[in-house]
Amino acid sequence: MMVMKTSLVCLLFVIYMGIFYFSNKHLPLKATRIFSYYYASAVIVTVFDLITLYTVNNPDSVSSMINYIAHIIYLLTINTTIFLYFLYLRSLLENQIRISGMLRIMQAAPFAVTSILVLVLPITYVEGVYTNYSLGPKAYAIYASVILYNLLILYYCVRYWNLLNREKRSAIIASVPIFFVISVINIAIPEALFSIVYIILATVGLMMSNENSEKYLDKQTGMFNQYALGVVIGENIAMKRNILITVMTLSESENVRDAIDWKQYVTTMEQIQNFCRRELKSLTYRVGDNGFVFLTNSKHLAENEALTIQNHLRNYSGSEMSLSYKTIALNECSSNDELMSKIVEICSNALNKMAIYDFLTGAYNRNSFEKELAQLRDECIDAYYFLADVNNLKATNDAMGHSAGDEMLQAVAKVLKETAGKDGMVFRYGGDEFAVLWNGTDAENFMESLEKNCKRLNRERVVPVSFAIGYGKILEEVGLEKADRMMYENKAKIKSSYTAD
Repeated sequence: MMVMKTSLVCLLFVIYMGIFYFSNKHLPLKATRIFSYYYASAVIVTVFDLITLYTVNNPDSVSSMINYIAHIIYLLTINTTIFLYFLYLRSLLENQIRISGMLRIMQAAPFAVTSILVLVLPITYVEGVYTNYSLGPKAYAIYASVILYNLLILYYCVRYWNLLNREKRSAIIASVPIFFVISVINIAIPEALFSIVYIILATVGLMMSNENSEKYLDKQTGMFNQYALGVVIGENIAMKRNILITVMTLSESENVRDAIDWKQYVTTMEQIQNFCRRELKSLTYRVGDNGFVFLTNSKHLAENEALTIQNHLRNYSGSEMSLSYKTIALNECSSNDELMSKIVEICSNALNKMAIYDFLTGAYNRNSFEKELAQLRDECIDAYYFLADVNNLKATNDAMGHSAGDEMLQAVAKVLKETAGKDGMVFRYGGDEFAVLWNGTDAENFMESLEKNCKRLNRERVVPVSFAIGYGKILEEVGLEKADRMMYENKAKIKSSYTAD
């Protein structure tokens, strides 16, 4: 029959549009969720439009009970679809206007009453020239509900005209006169059965009015961007939801050279984003060059997901990055701007932390040394300054390659850190020079411990580690010069011993 063919075309069309719509990423907003329900309801309506057309036109092969149940489901789904359409419009405004609990109950009442009427009121079946169709009190109750919610939709659109997106507003406003025209046609020619056309046109109009999802995406990593995070957080603040925001920051591991490889950051984030979407079913938001965020409802879940991502990164063979995280409760911030400032600060601190390290050895760098030295002097802390120059680094590079030389520098940094302990800081002062600022009481004791640690380390090494070293007190007028002089004298003695041998 022609009417069934029309319904089938409508069903195929709405499914076709849905495939394209849902293949794109959409923000986890209330409006997005309600539209998903609305779309599912619209598909069910279209399917049962086909089913009821068949059951009502084939009374000999289909029992009256099946025909009745099919019509009940069809009418209830129409009622649900128009109510979800109204809820979708309301969800677009809820971040900007206050809707009381009582008003929500009043707005849901027609849906509830109509659903009850559909269950209890009688239904009649009419034989038409081209097709049979249903009418009666059940159908009229649905007409009344749809008219009421269309009037509510029109009211909200006009009342809050400036708060709605222009495309969204146009699509919703246009659906109202379309409904009234179709209603007039249906009343005049009930056999036309045009109600399904209204639902399909409204659904397609909403799909086409959705904002371009690309504006919410970070093109480099595929994550949602910082603007998208602001939109999602804004809704959660408006809804007074106490969610947790976990900020994860990337930094380069100790084996990476000084120069920051931003391509490596992008590659790693892209890989993490794919892992989160595939394994954790979590959405991620990129913030800054080195950070990303995910949202959870509990601290336990946040920590589990963060640790899972950290473990995944450690097992990711192509990564030379390390990952740290910090969790912020939404109720700790009074506004979206305050929260975003905290997130940016965490990412900036991670970058600042990177800026004070030498990434080859894991020691602090020369800039850090100058700052720490100045602070100790300002506070009149008479710490010791040790200066160590690595022996045979050039020879090792020439004979065994730079990777062996790098490994030697890492070993020197390791033994110095071990000796300095909690009372000292180790710095890579120059190419093969290291400095230590140590707030201990006995320099000779430090030297003895260093020698013991060095010997223990060398028992397990093919190429032994050794260095010339000198020390002085930082508050002495010539303390640093004394350390330099001692170190060079030590260096000269070592060279003399090599020459004598």
